[in-house]
Amino acid sequence: MKRFILALNILNLFFTTLLSQTWKNEIELCTWGLSVGSDDNLDIFSNNQGNHFVLHLDNQLLYRLHAYNGELIRYSTIDNFVENPRLSRITGYNDKVYIVYKKGGFIYAKKSNNAGQSWSSITPRGMSYSTSNGLELFSDETGVHMTWSEKYGNPNHYET
Repeated sequence: MKRFILALNILNLFFTTLLSQTWKNEIELCTWGLSVGSDDNLDIFSNNQGNHFVLHLDNQLLYRLHAYNGELIRYSTIDNFVENPRLSRITGYNDKVYIVYKKGGFIYAKKSNNAGQSWSSITPRGMSYSTSNGLELFSDETGVHMTWSEKYGNPNHYET
């Protein structure tokens, strides 16, 4: 009986290894012609369409979709503005992709129903205080859910 269980475990290990996915090579941003500095922001969301990136570089908020092997599928400029800290996030559910970012005293959001081929705006959300140090997202079949921080009072007190 012990030999039979051991044989099953070895067989299971063999097929798990044989059928498992393998890691692909690293994707280097410099091959995209982009230079990312310490103040810039990069966020990623991956699904069956590929790897969706949002990059906040200097004065541009960029979207890029890359295949699993690094091949560029599509890209677009989402917005142009200067902001520090650069708070931008990306998430999605099935073919829906959401980009949410802070600009001035507002939280802006863009939505794509077709994996980044086209974008529509979601009504901006005003902030009580325009200073923030965090923005996080989650999405499911009902839409995008977000939380952010706002600075209030002195010294550096933030509420979420």
